[in-house]
Amino acid sequence: MRHFKLATTLTLLCCTLAFATEYTWDGEGAGGKQWTNDLMWAGDAKPTMSADNTLVFDGTSYIITTNTFPMHSDIGWIKIAPTAAPFLFARQSSSLGDRLDVFSGFEHNAANVVSNLMATDVWGDWMVNVSDPAGELHQVGVMLTEDNVAHAISKFGPGKYQLFGNNAGLTGTVTVADGTLVVRSVTSLGAAVSDVIVSNGATLDMYG
Repeated sequence: MRHFKLATTLTLLCCTLAFATEYTWDGEGAGGKQWTNDLMWAGDAKPTMSADNTLVFDGTSYIITTNTFPMHSDIGWIKIAPTAAPFLFARQSSSLGDRLDVFSGFEHNAANVVSNLMATDVWGDWMVNVSDPAGELHQVGVMLTEDNVAHAISKFGPGKYQLFGNNAGLTGTVTVADGTLVVRSVTSLGAAVSDVIVSNGATLDMYG
């Protein structure tokens, strides 16, 4: 009897596990640059938005993309593939209704490519990895916090990450572990401006 109860418990736990899915934008379809367009994604199926899932952007077609999912749709990671052209991630309008909630962070893996991230909302502590020394990622939109808690950001990889705008979502510690973090204005670090850690060999470039 005891053995039976244990087996039942294990079965229930297994059934509740969440599995992460990676979706790749290949830009090979027709009908426009919208994220909700099935044809723009590998396998012709748009992503299921979830904090467990990852969006990977690759290719050289339709590199100006627009988030057309409902407001505050969740995603875990956004990644730029090593073979990608420069991408621009735009919003539908100037309103906040289509902002993307990013839970884990960004990963830029392409060389000699500057990709631009528009407005995003911070949930949890972010990691930003610019893995190629010649790669560069720009946060040109505003980062806001939605859950009213402190948020930290950690920069990894030898490439460059540039912060623009008034990033009120950065309220925790900013750590530059590798490479270069460029802060373009006095408001780009938000409330974290006095709490920045720069590791040996890394660079903090204030105000560009």
